[in-house]
Amino acid sequence: MHKFDDKASKILLNVLSHTIERLSMDPPTLDYPKSVNFFEKNAKSLISEMGNSIDTVFDQYKNTIEQSIISVDSPRNLAFIPAAPTKASMIFDLVVSAGSLCGVSWQEASGAVWAENQVIRWIARSCWIA
Repeated sequence: MHKFDDKASKILLNVLSHTIERLSMDPPTLDYPKSVNFFEKNAKSLISEMGNSIDTVFDQYKNTIEQSIISVDSPRNLAFIPAAPTKASMIFDLVVSAGSLCGVSWQEASGAVWAENQVIRWIARSCWIA
């Protein structure tokens, strides 16, 4: 579970390949929410005593789960912007995830909290001047 073995390597290669494919979309797909019936038919539970293969889980994500998510990086999504959906920010999310960063407090992630405080100060100064 905590070792980088052949299984982890295969997952990483799948993820990187899919990430490159996804980030290369121009424009990204918007997708839309699906019905409960859709999931009952297409997203059978992957939870079991024996588990499932990497390919089965990843295929279900790509072909079912991901297709039911409204993509905030689509230029057609004007409802809200909950993140910075730039290509650079999405790529760097891989780095943050690989670092297992949880920036909830100074104890867990003093560097991330420091950077966040810098951004907050910058925004506050920018708003104050305007």
